[in-house]
Amino acid sequence: MGDTEIICPHCNSTKFKVSSDKNKDEFKNLKGGNWQPLLTKIGQDQWSEDPNHGIAVRCKCGKGFFVYDFKADAPAQISTAMRENQMVSTFCQKCGSAFVSTNLTCPGCGQQY
Repeated sequence: MGDTEIICPHCNSTKFKVSSDKNKDEFKNLKGGNWQPLLTKIGQDQWSEDPNHGIAVRCKCGKGFFVYDFKADAPAQISTAMRENQMVSTFCQKCGSAFVSTNLTCPGCGQQY
């Protein structure tokens, strides 16, 4: 089991630690921030909620970003954009709405995560 350090691409200061099972190429846990597994389209009307396909992270700076590819032989990929055929379900702390989004924007109040 190993830890990978993730740095927020927006503020470049907040650090997170991702635990993964390096023998199984599998995501285990993220410490230091709030995260949600990404929903990945696997069929016409089918979605998979698996953190191994990627996670959405909300940093303490208030911005969101995405972490992909938890593999033993390479570092995890960090991006400010969500990949095609993925979305995230989350909860807005500002207005209290639950929503599903591809750009981390609450449709209720317009809060950008």
